[in-house]
Amino acid sequence: MRNQPSLGRRASALSVAIVVLALTAASCGSSTKETAGTAEAPTATAAAGDISTQEATTDTEPAAEPDVSTQEATTDTEPAAEPDVSTQEAAADTEPAAEPVVVGVISSYTGPFGIYGAPMELAMNLRLNAAGAAAGNIPVETVFEDDGTDPATAVQKATKLIEEDGASIVVCCVNAGSTFAVAPILAEMGIPQIVPIANPLGLHENPNGFVAAPSVNWDAERLGTYAAETLGYSTAVVMGMDMAYGQALANSFTAGFTGAGGEIVDQILTPFGTQDFGSFFVGVPDADMVFGGYAGADAIAFINQYEQFGLKDRAPLLGHGPLITELLLQIEGPAAIGTTVGFYYTSSLDNPENQAFKDALAAANPELPPSHFTAGSWATGSILLQAIENAGAGADGPALRDAIAAVEVDTPWGPAHFDADSGYIFGPTYVYTAVQDGDALRHEPLAIIN
Repeated sequence: MRNQPSLGRRASALSVAIVVLALTAASCGSSTKETAGTAEAPTATAAAGDISTQEATTDTEPAAEPDVSTQEATTDTEPAAEPDVSTQEAAADTEPAAEPVVVGVISSYTGPFGIYGAPMELAMNLRLNAAGAAAGNIPVETVFEDDGTDPATAVQKATKLIEEDGASIVVCCVNAGSTFAVAPILAEMGIPQIVPIANPLGLHENPNGFVAAPSVNWDAERLGTYAAETLGYSTAVVMGMDMAYGQALANSFTAGFTGAGGEIVDQILTPFGTQDFGSFFVGVPDADMVFGGYAGADAIAFINQYEQFGLKDRAPLLGHGPLITELLLQIEGPAAIGTTVGFYYTSSLDNPENQAFKDALAAANPELPPSHFTAGSWATGSILLQAIENAGAGADGPALRDAIAAVEVDTPWGPAHFDADSGYIFGPTYVYTAVQDGDALRHEPLAIIN
């Protein structure tokens, strides 16, 4: 990543690991257009003809004189049948190839969430290409843009995708700030918006907005209730990023925890992009547990420094899924062991669609672990394919919006459909912890909150 603050010696190594993982995850460009492949051009030999065949032809015996009896017999045959008019009419009625539907995708290839863009692009392309880059007989083209984890840049890219690239649907975004910055613009233009991963509540204010996951509020509040009622914690310190995502997590966990009888001793929100948590950790008061609402580069720094400053020995760490997502888990290393989260997805889920997703990802890049980021992109591809096919060729605006709203698809976390009131997809919250398994870390399921 570029222009990131130093983490110190240990965290610098982690930053290098992020870059390596992002580079190996998949090849991508900040603005690329993907289309279905075309047939290969004929070889020079096929185009020009096989010379040896031509020479052999000239060496053959001259053709025999025609058999007169055969000619006479030919004149006695029935005249050729009249062409089948119905066949001609059917051919005339064949519809021309449908115009492609352009899907604009805004993701983060740089900035604090820059590690996610390339893997998410790969996963979406894998799902679309599995269907031949077509929804039924309607070609689907994708144009990918980088928002740099910056809402203002996301707005610029959304405008470009619609006005220059002709996007009929926009998939956006990884960063919640970008998601909400782009939403009113798309609403005004009548362009449907699909968010591929969990985001805070509020997108329902855009009638064209859909989130292919539960709200972050949903899982965080349930985890708060679980922490108080099931795990028996009485007091908690809540920490998170001071931006839309972190604020929603902090408030929702607090609501669930206090609603179940727990007490929040302190709430500490840190600037988005923080890489040195020392000044914040020294002031953390004693409590039964700490909740961490972090993702991306912030999550890696938070996890490692939580152990370095001795907090891991003082209080168990709970959090939202991205805190220990598989895409970060091996980078975080042993410091993540024992961290417990509540979330809608883990790669350990056992269902056919999750297996199909993981198999496709492993075949494309064996070094890239499945995560909710890539699972969400895969699911978004399924949503796009079904919605575009159901809307039909030439569909735009309201027709596409209605087709998306009616989608029912299998996702890596189970069967899913959009909630009619909010536009989010709701489901179980899975509680799991990070454990060591040989040389690697993995998720260990603990409970399901239905």
